[in-house]
Amino acid sequence: MVQHDAPEVFEAIEKANPYAETVRRRFFDLAASLSEELEAALRTPPNNESGH
Repeated sequence: MVQHDAPEVFEAIEKANPYAETVRRRFFDLAASLSEELEAALRTPPNNESGH
């Protein structure tokens, strides 16, 4: 979607924006947490209370 944006757009978003680093770190922390949760769920047998 943004592959054709001018390099200045990246500069403005990532370097000139004082909040970019905090938001980027939070995003990747949340993505890592989600990945860990999904991997744990895959290792856990399903809880089949209905007997099906």
